[in-house]
Amino acid sequence: MPTNNAWSLALGRVAGIQLEVHVTFAVLLGWVAIVTVREGGGWGAVLRALLLAVALFFTIFLHELAHALTARRLGIRTLDIQLTPMGGMSNLEKVPETPMHELYIALAGPATSLAIALVLYVFVSATGRPLDMDEGLFHPDTNPYTSLMWVNLVLGLYNLLPIFPMDGGRALRSVLARRRTFPEATRVATRVAQFGSVVLAIVPGKFNLVFVLTAVWIWMSARKELQDVRERHAVRPFSLRDVMVARPLTLKTDDTLEHAAEKFVSTFQSVFPVMQGDSIAGVLGFPELLEGLEKHGEQATVSEAMRRDPEAIEVDAKIEDALARLNEHDDEHDMVLMVLEKDRLVGVVPMSNLKELIKVEKALHRAA
Repeated sequence: MPTNNAWSLALGRVAGIQLEVHVTFAVLLGWVAIVTVREGGGWGAVLRALLLAVALFFTIFLHELAHALTARRLGIRTLDIQLTPMGGMSNLEKVPETPMHELYIALAGPATSLAIALVLYVFVSATGRPLDMDEGLFHPDTNPYTSLMWVNLVLGLYNLLPIFPMDGGRALRSVLARRRTFPEATRVATRVAQFGSVVLAIVPGKFNLVFVLTAVWIWMSARKELQDVRERHAVRPFSLRDVMVARPLTLKTDDTLEHAAEKFVSTFQSVFPVMQGDSIAGVLGFPELLEGLEKHGEQATVSEAMRRDPEAIEVDAKIEDALARLNEHDDEHDMVLMVLEKDRLVGVVPMSNLKELIKVEKALHRAA
């Protein structure tokens, strides 16, 4: 089964949502086994600790599934749920910008974790098991139900902190967005998150690598969230027809790279769709042209150098969808979308075009 995230394994689909686990999860299981052995546990204790780790991540999955199912009820699709040693993440197809929708989606996860903790508390209390965890999370003498209870309690409360990208940060933004624009609400919530990350880094009173790395992750995630929101709102007044290169010149798969180079020089078009008959076979940008000339020579065909299977989008799609699709690719090439109208090529949208548009709109906004 193909995966949506790098270095991840697809485990299947739950409620129509793909579940993926990052390969480093195996490292976590190895660490749990080593810690259990060091604490004096035998093979039976190691097996119990590994099952506990899997159970913990199952409850994290339930936390993320609550986000996803709530989003579905509000008309937002979830692309996948990814589990990593750092926790879980629900990848929604878009950010909900209706304040109450974002609030419902954000609080669904922590509410689920706290509900699990409450159920486990009742069970542990009713069965006379200890509620403390003095020996450590995976210690052979620690009751696994107690461990699950405390982890879910901490997970629920931690995610309610008003800090991006935690659920509490999104809840804070939803409250702010009731009286502010969405970008302005995001800006304020981002500043709160970055202040919170600094506080988190100095809370231990001495250098703690885990706290510092978490603080850096929070700072960078909050900054990325603000950037994404500003970009989406910068392009929102426009349509794909406004930003696309209409009726672009094309190349054929059997054209030579020498012929392609002449077209680049004479037209200054940055990317060329490559056609095979009436079908789009690929795309040739300037980096591919240079690489092809260096590797294959000027008499090689365009098909030897082009990027194959370019992504396409319908001309009536929202421009934010195009931006999201282009942002999914983080490489050195200028990503480009083929724009179709009834399966017919009518234009191309290079990422560089959108980036320049965003810069202009930001400059105009600052000057206003």
